[in-house]
Amino acid sequence: MAGKAKGAENRAPMKELDDHLVDQMKEAVDSGSEHKLREAFKNLPKDALQQAVEHLKKSGNDHYLKEQYKEAIDQYSLALIGDRLDPKIYCNRSLVFLKMQKYTEAIADAEACIALDKDWAKGYYRKGRVLLAQQKAAEAKPYFKKCIELEPSNRDAKLAFSEAEKMAAMMDQFISAANQEPGRPPAPLQPELDETGQIKADKPKFWVNMAEKSYHPENQWYKHSIVAKGMQRYLETQCNLFSPKAQLAALDEYTNQMLIAGKVMQEYIKATSSAKVVVVGSGAGVLPLMASEARASVAYSVEHYHYESQISRSVVARNKYTQMRAEFGARLQELTQEQLKSKVAGFASDIRHVNRDPRQLEYTDIPEKCNILVVNRPHYSLLGTGLMNIVQNAQRTFLTDDAKIVPCKVKVYAAGLQLNTTCPYLMRSFVETYSWSLNVQPIDLRTTPHKLLTKPFQIFEFVMNDRKSLEPVERRQFTVPVETTGILHGFVYYYETFLSETLSISNCALSRGGEQALYYINARPVQMDTELQVLVSHNKSRITFDTAHSPSISVMHEFCCPEWMRNMVNDTTRTEAYSQAIEHYCHTRSGEEVTVLSLCGSPGVIAMVAAQQMNVRKVYVTEKVQHLAANMREVVADNGLSEKITVINKEPRNLEFGWEEYQHQHYDLHERPDCIIFELFDCACVGEGVLYYSKFIRNAVNTPRKTPTLIPCGATIKGCLVQLRSTKIHGYDVGPSLNIYRW
Repeated sequence: MAGKAKGAENRAPMKELDDHLVDQMKEAVDSGSEHKLREAFKNLPKDALQQAVEHLKKSGNDHYLKEQYKEAIDQYSLALIGDRLDPKIYCNRSLVFLKMQKYTEAIADAEACIALDKDWAKGYYRKGRVLLAQQKAAEAKPYFKKCIELEPSNRDAKLAFSEAEKMAAMMDQFISAANQEPGRPPAPLQPELDETGQIKADKPKFWVNMAEKSYHPENQWYKHSIVAKGMQRYLETQCNLFSPKAQLAALDEYTNQMLIAGKVMQEYIKATSSAKVVVVGSGAGVLPLMASEARASVAYSVEHYHYESQISRSVVARNKYTQMRAEFGARLQELTQEQLKSKVAGFASDIRHVNRDPRQLEYTDIPEKCNILVVNRPHYSLLGTGLMNIVQNAQRTFLTDDAKIVPCKVKVYAAGLQLNTTCPYLMRSFVETYSWSLNVQPIDLRTTPHKLLTKPFQIFEFVMNDRKSLEPVERRQFTVPVETTGILHGFVYYYETFLSETLSISNCALSRGGEQALYYINARPVQMDTELQVLVSHNKSRITFDTAHSPSISVMHEFCCPEWMRNMVNDTTRTEAYSQAIEHYCHTRSGEEVTVLSLCGSPGVIAMVAAQQMNVRKVYVTEKVQHLAANMREVVADNGLSEKITVINKEPRNLEFGWEEYQHQHYDLHERPDCIIFELFDCACVGEGVLYYSKFIRNAVNTPRKTPTLIPCGATIKGCLVQLRSTKIHGYDVGPSLNIYRW
């Protein structure tokens, strides 16, 4: 009986019910009352009872196919009242619970299915699927294996078993990487090989519109693609592993803002009788402790990722124990270990921890109505951490109608922006080619060269208790005066967060509230004293901009510029240091023509510095990345230096040298360089391989009579001991729980 549940083949053929019984059953089903349905089932003859159950099962199946999951659950549950020993009903209901991401209920139904029919493969497959959805791949494998044993031809089970094996291997590597000792680099993930031992070349294809999709737990863009689901699980695992580091960075930057929000929360608690608080983003446990300090009846601490939740639990337990020790003193020494644990748990019972995506919180997570919600998830893009979805889900599930929400209101402002460079050369090709991104990018207007082309204008006002203001906006048009002539590369936006009606904080460039957000558009020229029609939208996950009736500059956007390269172009100290070194070298060779080789010189700034020296005859510059080399040729041409500068799209180790006697053959360099410039330095000086490249190049070009000059000629690396330690925040000891992640 591999393909059918027990008893499925022995059931009697269906008989028509009489009108009276049909009306009685219909009334009971429509009422949704379990009591009425039980009474109706009692009045049915035995041969009709099976038909009624089958009718409810079919109704549940129909609702499932229409993705009406709640209705399907209701129908299957009613069917179980009539027949609690039918494993197929449990199997079907488990599938629907899985679709609704109610994993506890799905597991329970799958286990009931297995208990009722241990020889039916589908029950094992269903439980394996639920475990796989919970990223418990190692636990899921035995169930898929058992399913294949019972039903060897089950292709879905074989595919699921293969998927579970791959996910389990990936999770093992992630866990191994997370448990590495401080200072040791994690082992790299192993590539997937084909039958011949070569790395598989096929790549998953994604479409650009994925970036426009908003988050919704029942409408996830990846749910129909195995590749995309695997990528989503990979990213979830990555986020879980690196979430403590992100929390450390947020605490370093936003601690003051968090404490201000905590003070507002405490005022609300003191003004509310029986205050019940939900804190989304606990700030390493500090905000729940502040709620407890203000005598909240209960505080729910919600964290999305497991490691962040562990940090919050640890900080709360440590500080609650400290408070208890101060209160009970020497009496604690009389308690046993078990009694002490019980005492600490009771002392901290007013803080409850929930480890779940806050956009998916349900009644089972927070089983009571709460009257205060605090969302502490700072992000430069405002919507990037799901603020709107969190608030709307809370209002639907566990908040009272008059609940206080922190923040209570957010105003968003935007301005048109031109990106500039501090480089002394014309970098139009570089800026226009790389001024784009599929996603909203962080920008700090205090340090990034730019020019505002419009005055800031308000684009949105989100009032948390006004549900209409939180709904998506497909297109809103603004007429904005242009203040300065320039090239519009995008729109920068920032927001003002109202923690209460009178208290607000902002992340604008004039404050110390963090970075702003930059949304790129296709670059287009704008004229002063004209008006710009700006179209703004938001889908609760991100804000987008466009302009109407304005021609854009035709640029093919294929590759993003590495962030370090943009910073390097604007690094005036670096450019000035290289310029002085090159000028000094050329001065010492006054009256001689020299040839210069610049290694890894993208985007060409230092090569152009060398080319403008009077006695430099030729400059060769290498860049191994094809699109960066192509862009460097455009930059060189824009500055009229194409005849003097040759861009070589090769890694320095692959350069082919041919001197005077071999000039008729194709070589990258036909003359020995007199000066070699190294630009491949990272923050650790030697991480980009400068020592290796310098040895290779010197061996290739040195002769007994001629040794090229190297710029820079050497480097001194200095170090010192530093201490990066969190200690206390608002008087709470967070150090031991956070400092273990500082490595």
